[in-house]
Amino acid sequence: MPSPGSRRDPRAGNHYVAAMASSELRTRILTSLAGAPVLLAVVWLGGWWLTALVTAICLLAFREMHSFYRSKGVGHSVRLVLPYVASLPLAAGLPHDLDRHLTRGGVDFFHIWGGITILWLLLLFLRELFSRREQILSSIGAAVLIGVLSTLPFVSLVALDGQLAEDRRPALMLTFLLATWAADTFAYFGGRLLGRHKLFARASPKKTVEGFLAGVAGAAGTGWLAARLLEGPDLAGQGLLLGLLLGLLGPAGDLLESRLKRDAGVKDSARVLPGHGGVLDRFDSWIFCAPAAYLLAWLGWLG
Repeated sequence: MPSPGSRRDPRAGNHYVAAMASSELRTRILTSLAGAPVLLAVVWLGGWWLTALVTAICLLAFREMHSFYRSKGVGHSVRLVLPYVASLPLAAGLPHDLDRHLTRGGVDFFHIWGGITILWLLLLFLRELFSRREQILSSIGAAVLIGVLSTLPFVSLVALDGQLAEDRRPALMLTFLLATWAADTFAYFGGRLLGRHKLFARASPKKTVEGFLAGVAGAAGTGWLAARLLEGPDLAGQGLLLGLLLGLLGPAGDLLESRLKRDAGVKDSARVLPGHGGVLDRFDSWIFCAPAAYLLAWLGWLG
């Protein structure tokens, strides 16, 4: 037993922290290696395979967002939010020929999302009007944010899958995934090796400007290379544009989720994926990237 006057060697604590960080990184890599082939295969297949996976992710994201508000003591209309979260990806995955039978003309994701969301909001407002909750301002805000963040980043991927031309769809969908992963990887190692200047310390003290720039460069280069190898030189320019967009917007989703977790007082959104946390932790970059990629395709600049 150390004497009262003795001092603990600070190097022992540093070694422990380094060992923990190394173990966490190893677990993170192993989880990625196990999950990446499955995700790549599902995205390559597209259609209902992708819709089924996105529906599962949306439900897990709902659970994580719900836990954030539960930690703050804020209630909301679970019975209305959960059906919305579960139905939106299924509706977005409807085949286009079925879409034409549901309306007078062809529809796209904006029609589906807008129609379902307007109906859901009306029902939500009516439910809260007659509820016994005193703080309906907080409960309505919670329901809306949970509904949006649990669906839009992930359902946009289903919408993108349906918007792209079939002959180019697999290449561009895989380019989206690879460039997104490249942005995270290059930003992480670029920040560790070169990081000097804080990017947004209020949200994430470890993120640096140098890491951000490395992520943008890595995503742009990966987007160009992946599109060129998967489809040919004609698609390389679109891959570069997509990668650049993902590299610029990806960190915004990461920072937003970091602020949400900090407000909720949690380190990870859940413990679903070893080494990563929850689905919001793993796919936080999709919050801005997936909707932006869909908009590119909708405008005709992608695919």
